[in-house]
Amino acid sequence: MHRYKAIKFLGDGTYGSVWKALNIDDNEFVAVKKIKQKYYTWEECMNLREVKPLQKLKHPHIVRLKEVVRENNELFFVFECMEFNLYQAMKDLNVPITESRIRSWCFQIFQALDNMHSNGYFHRDMKPENLLVTGDLVKVADFGFVREVHSEPPYTDYVSTRWYRAPEVLLRSRSYGPAIDMWAMGAIMAELFSLQPLFPGESEVDEIYKICNVIGSPSHHIWAEGMELAAAMNFRFPKFPQADLSCLLPTASSDAIDLILALCSWSPERRPSASEALQHPLFKRQYQSLRVLSPQSAPHVKTCLTQVEQMCTWKNVRDMNQDHVQDSSQELSTELSIGCGATEKQWRPLESGMKNLKVCRGIKGTVGAHKGTCPAQAQHSMNPLVVSSLISPMSVLKHH
Repeated sequence: MHRYKAIKFLGDGTYGSVWKALNIDDNEFVAVKKIKQKYYTWEECMNLREVKPLQKLKHPHIVRLKEVVRENNELFFVFECMEFNLYQAMKDLNVPITESRIRSWCFQIFQALDNMHSNGYFHRDMKPENLLVTGDLVKVADFGFVREVHSEPPYTDYVSTRWYRAPEVLLRSRSYGPAIDMWAMGAIMAELFSLQPLFPGESEVDEIYKICNVIGSPSHHIWAEGMELAAAMNFRFPKFPQADLSCLLPTASSDAIDLILALCSWSPERRPSASEALQHPLFKRQYQSLRVLSPQSAPHVKTCLTQVEQMCTWKNVRDMNQDHVQDSSQELSTELSIGCGATEKQWRPLESGMKNLKVCRGIKGTVGAHKGTCPAQAQHSMNPLVVSSLISPMSVLKHH
């Protein structure tokens, strides 16, 4: 981590803290997530739920994992840096967001979800804080709760922030899928119009109450499975008719209202998929001009495994705003870093004491093939793990 200088603390979560940092090799800003848990083997790191999908998913609207670094048994994820998230955008605005901007943002997010779901993953934690923005560009981030579509249930019932949690999750269903991401998007879309959460429940029961108050109470005809889930919990839905969403969201067009109501359907089977949402009349102009980037035409990202002698540490994140220097009393630790796009086969040498490890172009030095750790005298002539950002400078949101 000696190549990165911490600039600003961005936030702290259950599993780690996030910092804005500067890559001193190329003066590029990045976001560094320092994981709280210690990791003593590289295999542990690569088996993390957050790593695998980000290695597989390559999409313009999914945040790019640039590098994974393990140093002194501490784990760091290095991501591309975005300016702010949708929650911050809504909080800082004093005027409603235009529908054209909401349409653009949501169309990008649905493209990301379509890519994610079609590749066998669903996010499980869609909320404004996990949607990152730079100018007109939006990207989905934070894959800590991601699951494979075809993974075996039961799943944990605690997913997503309560206000964006789908009814089947609130009712403790142990088997659910990508439709929970679509429910969350319906709530997010509505919040973008009103700048207020659509279902601001103070508890799980109150959350269901708030949902009934907006979309009306379910019935066996509307959602038989949900009625069974509620009965199993001895829960009775409050009786409410469907509210007039156009009164709650006066700046939203009829097409926007129609899509929000479809996404916020009680039954997961009635919600449109991400692919179907992209074809909704709300996005007619965007969909007609959509050009999907094929894997063959996508920029090639070089990937390598390198054993590098780390010259400094990010152990104390509170001191990260200062230049890091090596503690002479601390034993140097030989660690590994991996760039995005690496396949599972490229991790195999790590299990056999670095035998047969090949150093890719751009790295000068020697690597020992010993059973123990062997410091490599390595020097980066060009960092093959870093791809320069294509993000344009942030435009002033309020001026759009």
